[in-house]
Amino acid sequence: MGRKRRLKGTMENRLFRTMAVFLTICIGLIIIAFYLFFRSEMKSDRNKELSNVSYLYAEKLNDVINGMESLCGVIGNNYDLQKTVRKKPEQEKRLYLQERCEVNGKLAMLAQSYTGIPYEIAVVLDDGRTFSYGQHSLIRRDSIPDSGWHKEARNMDGILWRYSEDPLVFNSLLAPYLAAQAPIYDIRTNQVCGVIYVELSKDALNSLLGDMEDKDYQICVLDGSEQLFALNEEGASLTEKDYLVTDTLKNGWTLEMRLKYDRKLQLGIPVLLSFFLLLVI
Repeated sequence: MGRKRRLKGTMENRLFRTMAVFLTICIGLIIIAFYLFFRSEMKSDRNKELSNVSYLYAEKLNDVINGMESLCGVIGNNYDLQKTVRKKPEQEKRLYLQERCEVNGKLAMLAQSYTGIPYEIAVVLDDGRTFSYGQHSLIRRDSIPDSGWHKEARNMDGILWRYSEDPLVFNSLLAPYLAAQAPIYDIRTNQVCGVIYVELSKDALNSLLGDMEDKDYQICVLDGSEQLFALNEEGASLTEKDYLVTDTLKNGWTLEMRLKYDRKLQLGIPVLLSFFLLLVI
């Protein structure tokens, strides 16, 4: 009788241990499934968040690009500037200065129509005449037509976009600059006769886009694979595992946005481990 009881007790203990192991394995599988689901949902949420923020900044940058592009078109087709383009340069200094003042005033009026955006504008004609609007004077005028970036822009069929650490045509300490360069045509002959420059300093660009307070974000603008500039240069150093979203800007550049991988995911791991231990116990 005692042997049967001991045998029965041994079988019950084995059955209990077997059930305990089975339940522990089941609980473990449930926890793993829950964790994978949690991680998938978290990744989906982070990607949605990143996509929304990236879209917002891409739209803001596209607004700036559209504004600069429109300004180049308005200047190139301006009636007063077209009359100036077709005239021969004034030989008398007084008449030359009068012409410059008139055209500079017209450029100021066109620039001020884009309220709140501190564009600096210059028109450099092939015959040596220069006109400008902005806070700064032009660099040595006779050196501009001989520069490589001027010749490249003159031969472009459309707008040439640049991001330059040095100002292209202005004596300014506000560099770096975002610049749009467009050839200006004599509408009657359809011949190129100079280049239009519309420049915007990075400080002004950042104020238009808004400050990036979240250091877990990193936003960069690239031309192909070459990084042109970062919108939050003090952002965290990120890795290959980070979430990445890209948007193509209207001028062909790429907006690349990253979000630190473990920012929110690590917060959920201690909770999951505690839940697992509690269930096992």
